[in-house]
Amino acid sequence: MIASCQKNSAFYTETQDGHISQDIMDDVVVSSSEDSVESFFYHWNFTYSNNAFHDLVKESPQTAQTRDWDPLDSTNRVMKTTMPAGVYRTEVRMSRKFNVGTEFWIGFRMLRPYGGHNGFVVNFQIGPRYYIADTSSAGSSGLHQLSTVRSADSSRIQTFGNGVPIASYKNYLDKINWGQWEKWVIHCRYQADSTGLLEVWKNDTLVFSHAGQNGMPGTMTSVKWGAYNGKEHPATAETIVYFDDITVASGEYGYADVAP
Repeated sequence: MIASCQKNSAFYTETQDGHISQDIMDDVVVSSSEDSVESFFYHWNFTYSNNAFHDLVKESPQTAQTRDWDPLDSTNRVMKTTMPAGVYRTEVRMSRKFNVGTEFWIGFRMLRPYGGHNGFVVNFQIGPRYYIADTSSAGSSGLHQLSTVRSADSSRIQTFGNGVPIASYKNYLDKINWGQWEKWVIHCRYQADSTGLLEVWKNDTLVFSHAGQNGMPGTMTSVKWGAYNGKEHPATAETIVYFDDITVASGEYGYADVAP
């Protein structure tokens, strides 16, 4: 089934407590049931200023994400995320959510200058946002996070579980290429049974793979990029992350379709 999408050029902003501050809330209309298979393909490269952040919600502070020059290529425009000291969240997320059962292929480039917050910084998240039935928070069960851990000089993949049936795990990946563009591809099949899957590639090398339930029935999935430390860990220093060539596609696509 093809998801029905109606795009709107307005930006959306969200405060740190999750409140949407824009009046227009229907930029994307998705016509699907929870058990349907959706087809979708989104891409952002930030080259052109006209609607560069289409289909994205800019979370508070509103100036955290900007369209800026590539630090390694003065002819290229990218998304720059700046997390000021004392702030714990500066992310963008897709303005639509996805049903449990959705399969994703996600690709992006990420550049992390050395320095900034001296703890962990989450740069990518995919996971539950709320229950469909009553829009209450779905918690963190099944949330996958790709993070920078400066003290370990390493990226980290972490999944939050609830013991049974979703397992928790935390794995350190290879060393960070500070100040260089890294190519990331995520293959995630969100399922409320044992057929769930998470695979992660960095620079065309598979660095993580895990099979098992990673979704809960009746929940919607959100996709985010940026910088996030958790409310208890505000940034100790200004932290900057760059993103480019972001693609989010459904399961009928593949690695070659989303790899930047």
